[in-house]
Amino acid sequence: MVANAILVNNIAVPNIFRTSNGGTTWVSARTGLPTNKGVNNLEIDPTNPNIAYAAMSGTTGINVYQTVDGGASWFPRGTGLPAFSAQVVRVDPTDSNVLYCGTDVGVYRSINQGASWERFGTGLPSSSVNDIRILDDGSILRAATHGRGVWELEVPSTGNTPPAATISNPAAAMTVAKGTTLSFSGSISDGDFGDAVTGLWTFPDTWETVPAGSGMNNVSHTFNTAGVFPVSLSVKDSRGALGSASVTIRVPEPNDSCSIPTVIPGDGPFPFSVKLNNETAGTQTSDPAPSCTGQNLGRSSTLWFEFTPAASGDYQFSTCGSAVDTVLSMWTGPMCGPYTAKSGGCNDTAPPG
Repeated sequence: MVANAILVNNIAVPNIFRTSNGGTTWVSARTGLPTNKGVNNLEIDPTNPNIAYAAMSGTTGINVYQTVDGGASWFPRGTGLPAFSAQVVRVDPTDSNVLYCGTDVGVYRSINQGASWERFGTGLPSSSVNDIRILDDGSILRAATHGRGVWELEVPSTGNTPPAATISNPAAAMTVAKGTTLSFSGSISDGDFGDAVTGLWTFPDTWETVPAGSGMNNVSHTFNTAGVFPVSLSVKDSRGALGSASVTIRVPEPNDSCSIPTVIPGDGPFPFSVKLNNETAGTQTSDPAPSCTGQNLGRSSTLWFEFTPAASGDYQFSTCGSAVDTVLSMWTGPMCGPYTAKSGGCNDTAPPG
């Protein structure tokens, strides 16, 4: 069986066929399989297309068979399985020695390519398991049953060492000004000899991603947007196991401080808009408390704006904030106080939308 070979099953007339030319021609591939059993499922080893498993129906004899030559011959691999139909066999994506079999009375596991089996997990009712799915890193197994719903189980380690990712610079969370370019250093590795790894830096302020190879990696990134950004270095090994590390970068708006307000031009042009993020904003002792919060909530996550109109008239201000409840209040006075509240200049009730 070649790498692009396809195995299919035919339940009505129990048989297995094999093609090595994309389906143009097919040949029977069931030598060694019992002639009185239907094939419920075929599973090809993701690391070796010549190895496959057949889950078969029946209440007598062995119901799981293996081929190591692409279907040219099959031999039984069901020691320890109950005398019930095998509905499905799955290969652990992180270790091809480990198999899971869904039977009419639950899930069984083999750690030696089916040479022996044992009942696996607790809490699953003894019902027919029609399908099994395993996460790419082998950490979660999900079993779909006949009439009893879908069940999930955390899978203990089967011998594959997950890859590791570390970020050495910055070594801890830090706060930087808008426009700052930071250098990042990190490494990815795997404890299993010869196991290939691939890594990825992710910067959530722009969702830029940068590939990372095995060993030490260096990358730089400019933060032009305010917010809280968990920069991550993730890694995946050839068996699908995952690892990651992250460091949080906080980027505040300059107008978090009353001494550096965002200036709204007094002569426009209007409408004038500015996009800001108060996620990282703090509260200064000089910040006045808005009078319209209704519950004496005081103030928090404040951003400052300055507006000196060039002409008398009516001006309308509105906010569309990052918080669920954004309060807009207006004050007169020198920069950073003391302040006098502007009559009618406090609004804690935004219109719908």
